[in-house]
Order: sequence, then C-alpha cells, then structure tokens
Amino acid sequence: ARAAEARATESRRPQGRGSGERDVRGSRRSAREQMKVTMMRRVGRQATAACAVPRQGGSSSAQARRRQATSAAPTGPVLNRPRRQGPSVALEAAASEVVEALPEVSDREAVAHLRNLRGSPNKVRRVLDAIRGMSYEEALMALEFMPYRACDDILKVLYSAAANAKNNYGMNKSKLYISRCWCDEGKLIKRPVARARGRSDVRKKPGNHITMCVKERE
Repeated sequence: ARAAEARATESRRPQGRGSGERDVRGSRRSAREQMKVTMMRRVGRQATAACAVPRQGGSSSAQARRRQATSAAPTGPVLNRPRRQGPSVALEAAASEVVEALPEVSDREAVAHLRNLRGSPNKVRRVLDAIRGMSYEEALMALEFMPYRACDDILKVLYSAAANAKNNYGMNKSKLYISRCWCDEGKLIKRPVARARGRSDVRKKPGNHITMCVKERE
C-alpha cells in the first residue's frame, strides 16, 4: 500500500524540469501577445480620433474655401453669360478656316504617258508613291537625288506632263503639282535560259506603263 501511494504521488509531480519551463514560457508569450493587441487597439483609437474633422465650428480648409467663395460671389443681378461652345462646334469652325486657307485647285489636268518600259512595276511604284502630291519643283529635286534607276524614266514623264500643261492649257509651271501618278503592268517577255545538265529554264522580263497627271494651284 505504501508503495502504491508513493507511485501516485510521483505521478502527480511534474515530470522533469523542461515541462515546467515550457509552461512558463507559454504563459509569457500569451501575456506578450495580449499586450500587443491592447496597444494596437489604443493606437487605432487615437488615429481615428485625430483624423476626425469637426463638422461645426471647425477650422478646416474646406469650410474656409466655402466661406471665401460665398463672400466673393456677386450680390447684384446675374448677367446672361454666353454659352461655352462644345468641342464639335470649335472643331467645325477650325476646319472651315483651314479649308478656306488652302489654295484653290483648277479642274484642268494635264496627262503624260510612257508605255512599254522594261523593268518591274513595283520598283517604279515605290518612287511614284514618294513624289505623289509634291509640287513640280520639289519632285524634280527629289528625283535628281533618289538612288533608283526608275527615276530617269519618271523624270521624262514629268517633263512631258509639265510641257503639256503649259502648251495645251497655258498653266504656269511654278504652280504645278502632281495630282495623280501610277504604274501599270506591261507586257511580260519570256526568254530561255540554259541550266545545268543540258536543261533549259524560262526567264521572265516584266514591263510597265507610267502615267503622270499634273494640276495647277491658284
């Protein structure tokens, strides 16, 4: 019986030194966490109290602006101010002014053609796209300095179109500009070419037709 009582008392005692230390540490951690939560709550309350703006009798900047606006408002009769134009009305007025400022263009048009040229039409079109819309003098300068073989043929057509405009319609060359110009595909010539192992192939040589139209700006 005495041995059983001794065993019961030993089982009731805390086993080892580490378990007791763990309980103390856990209690300390819980106390610290509780202190942190309370401090966070206090800080939040203070922040909300500081951010609150007084509604009546306060010296806020918004209330000062309202008072200044009401004091600066005119007390006399309100005059009828002109309505502000919308963006569409303003754009229409500006567009009408621009259209009136542009020089007038005559309906007469001088045309020149150059047909059955040897060469790819795509190589001619890249030059025509660059000079389309230019004046006669600007196009001459551009064609003189472009590094393309098609510029020589296009210069001939441009000279011919300017001569037709002057002789047939009495236009001034200094006022001419290129209104339209394009290049059409011409005749495709096929020629045989020798290949390896006694075989032959076909070489395609394209052609083109150039058309140039000029008008006069008044």
